[in-house]
Amino acid sequence: MNRKPTDFDGDLVEWSKRVFWIAFRQTFGWTLLGVGVAGLALPILPGWLLIGWGILTLAADIPFFQRLVDRVENRLPRLKAAIQRMKRRHHHEQKRSSGTDGSPHAS
Repeated sequence: MNRKPTDFDGDLVEWSKRVFWIAFRQTFGWTLLGVGVAGLALPILPGWLLIGWGILTLAADIPFFQRLVDRVENRLPRLKAAIQRMKRRHHHEQKRSSGTDGSPHAS
């Protein structure tokens, strides 16, 4: 059975944390994309940087953006190491927020 991160598993607190972080990550990612697009027209904002950060943030939850990141990794091998570091950092933070890594932050 293929479970989604938002499927309820009986623990309301853990489910609420997962849903909150997914919603937060998506809101943050879409905001970065929007500000990045505005940054393409405004000289004071780093548009491409914000767009890239938004895409990397959304790739954790939206398959289209994950495919886009995979495509960039394959076409631009110089960026692959940096993207992999960001993915590992994100995965570590995701485990820490869900309390599965044994850190003192786990509830």
